[in-house]
Amino acid sequence: YAGTAGVFGPGWRAAFYGPNAGHADAALEDNSAKGYVTLVDPDGTEELYNSSGGNTYTGQNDTAAQGSVLTKNSATQYTLTEKDGTQTVYSQTSADVWGTTAVIQDSNTTAATTTSYTLDSAGRVTQILAPVPSGVSCASPTTTPGCRTLQFSYATTTTASGSALGDYAGQLKAVSFTSYDPATSEMTTVAVADYAYDVSG
Repeated sequence: YAGTAGVFGPGWRAAFYGPNAGHADAALEDNSAKGYVTLVDPDGTEELYNSSGGNTYTGQNDTAAQGSVLTKNSATQYTLTEKDGTQTVYSQTSADVWGTTAVIQDSNTTAATTTSYTLDSAGRVTQILAPVPSGVSCASPTTTPGCRTLQFSYATTTTASGSALGDYAGQLKAVSFTSYDPATSEMTTVAVADYAYDVSG
């Protein structure tokens, strides 16, 4: 799998969940030239959206009952709007891979209800930024009080060997969380998870 699907190695599909809303865990497959778009869930289930005219795609079969609509905003962006108003934005990277870049929960204050995703050129999630409090700018989220982020780092080389687990180039290496710690009055980063692989990845 490409993009977020390949960060754990062959046969694994990653799901980068954000808030308890939206569809950030799905991978978008753009077949709009053929009249349809597919969202693929982490378990491999496919949700089919057929063109209903213009840049709008509506769910088919079981997906139709959800009442969600997929809109092609541009050549590099789609927005899934659910019945409750929650929007999930999918963007295309330079590597021709689609990934989630935002989940916007229905509200009059967009910034305070938007979970933002940063992707690298390979389509891998490198950061998830929680909704930003009113009056806070998270242009530099790891150093700004009020900002909360998960960071995902990927191995640049393979250190795994036939006798020891280790890093595998291109795959997820570690996850950390950064937020303001009132006990120390500073931004603090803590390790959430570390990953090691065998020599085959």
